[in-house]
Amino acid sequence: MYRGLSPTNYALIIINNMIQSYYLIQSRCSNWLRWRPTSAQELDRAENKVLSFLKNPFRSYHVDIGRVGGLDNNKIWTLEMTPKVQPLRRGQNANQMAANTAANAPPLVMIHGFASAVGLWTLNLDSLLETNRKIYAFDILGFGKSSRPVLSAGDACELDLVDSIERWRSRVGLDQKFVLLGHSFGAYLAAAYALQHPERVSHLILADPWGMPSQQMNQTLNQHRIQLPMWARMVSKIVQLFTPLAGLRAAGPWGPGLVQKLRPDIKRKFEQMAGEGNAECFLEYIYHCNAQPVPSGEMAFKSMATGFGWAKNPMLDRMPELHPAINVTFIYGSKSWVDRQPGFQTKYILGDRVNVEVIQGSGHHVYADDAEEFNRLVADVCHAEDRRLNAPAVDSDESDEERVQTLTD
Repeated sequence: MYRGLSPTNYALIIINNMIQSYYLIQSRCSNWLRWRPTSAQELDRAENKVLSFLKNPFRSYHVDIGRVGGLDNNKIWTLEMTPKVQPLRRGQNANQMAANTAANAPPLVMIHGFASAVGLWTLNLDSLLETNRKIYAFDILGFGKSSRPVLSAGDACELDLVDSIERWRSRVGLDQKFVLLGHSFGAYLAAAYALQHPERVSHLILADPWGMPSQQMNQTLNQHRIQLPMWARMVSKIVQLFTPLAGLRAAGPWGPGLVQKLRPDIKRKFEQMAGEGNAECFLEYIYHCNAQPVPSGEMAFKSMATGFGWAKNPMLDRMPELHPAINVTFIYGSKSWVDRQPGFQTKYILGDRVNVEVIQGSGHHVYADDAEEFNRLVADVCHAEDRRLNAPAVDSDESDEERVQTLTD
């Protein structure tokens, strides 16, 4: 059955078979036997509460992307929104209307950050739908409600995730160029995707991106690590043995309370939409997203990062390879822990096709800290892409007088 497979692929198949067996056993255990108070059903309920705050209709569904890491039938959880058809205004003919429809506007694809999922875009989706384009958001493989196969290690892990995005795009039927927006770890994957599939991306929006600093910056950090006291180096070594959120799952029944105590800021961010006292569901959602068994998304992140959370393959070193037809917008929070200097360095390297925006008073979660300003910046990018991609081609042999006449007709 497995003849001809490499030892690595064979090992991945064995591991994933064990994972499937674990899921089966867990599903047959009663709730009181579970150490962690979570399940796929609890995650469904939590997400439904979070998405109930959206004002516009949406579709959510799984997209089967096939075999990944030795596991068949992997699925990516997807949220899709389509703008309402606008009625013709007086004096506007059908051809003029067609020029402004969602069919001609590049769709917006949104990739969440580490330990997140599609539900945390709720402060943005309704507003961005007003840009009159289709919107897609999905849970990265290994996170949220997407499948959780064990991915390859090291550089191959990034390739697996990029390939999963491309397969998702193909299965969804997204054949036109799109604006690709990623936050934090999702921004890293968005940039990696744009490098591998430049023909698919019209504009890259990197919101407080993780993994940008160059190798030279990493070396500076490593030199600093050597100067750390012995106890700090020992703690660092111990932490590296576990996935980033292992403590949340180890906390068992105390996990939900732990999220409440450690991230009260998340609740405050979403109270502006849900109302005071009604945003607890967002913390429940975060807990259930990250307390699910098999944290393969965390394992993937860990294999792509150094012990201190820096990317092993920094994106700044690779940005000069980005196709010249792709424009880039960085959106940083002025109070974020993410260094925005790499964004300005990218602008210095690539020139005017790069724009760097800083939202004053915002932290790492720029999409939620000042959702109105964030949505405005993203909408500006989308409208600029509409004009750029749908602008009529200008014949270089055409005279200035003919060109003016054409534009005024």
